[in-house]
Amino acid sequence: MKRLHEQIRAHIEKVNEAYKAKANQNRKGMGFQPGDLVWLYLRKEMFPTRRKSKLMARGDGPFKVLAKVGANAYKLEFPGDMAVSATFNVGDLSSYIQDEIDFGDLRAKEMKRLHEQIRAHIEKVNEAYKAKANQNRKGMEFQPGDLVWLYLRKERLPTRRKSKLMVREDGLVKVLAKVGANAYKLELPGDMAVSATFNVGDLSSYTGDEIDFGDLRANPLKGGEDDED
Repeated sequence: MKRLHEQIRAHIEKVNEAYKAKANQNRKGMGFQPGDLVWLYLRKEMFPTRRKSKLMARGDGPFKVLAKVGANAYKLEFPGDMAVSATFNVGDLSSYIQDEIDFGDLRAKEMKRLHEQIRAHIEKVNEAYKAKANQNRKGMEFQPGDLVWLYLRKERLPTRRKSKLMVREDGLVKVLAKVGANAYKLELPGDMAVSATFNVGDLSSYTGDEIDFGDLRANPLKGGEDDED
């Protein structure tokens, strides 16, 4: 059994040597001189943080060759953020030609240009929607003393919006003063422990003859008569 294993191992080594000789018959040895610029192949086991995804670049560079180390390795001039040995096998290096295209930089520029186009398109569409929505809209303004409905935002008045069945508006609230371009200070009841200043988007006009649905829900028989038996 042992002799059989040795024969198989010898046969595998012979076949590997034959493949190696055939592959190298027209191949020139790769050699670099100190000062040459090279591309570095980022092996996943050496650069795990830079090869997390299949979409990340597999090469980096160019890097300057500092010296030859042994028969098949070279020491490179590395940036400080690469916390690995600066010595690499020649198989991880490839020649850098000064006028060749840096596809990594080209891809980054192309992605940046694409993002700018998408952002410009989104802004253009948003402006079109805004113009269409505002074409018949008049600016909402109030004067001190006006009565308004107040929209009860859940994040500002959580106790009044615990349930979907609770009213979403409260009123009537008197306007005390205008604050800046888009906000108003209101005369709030004492049980509202929030700032009395609200954006105009949370207010709506009150006309004297409209129905107070919140009050009607709270007092369904107010102002009416009891049903007769």
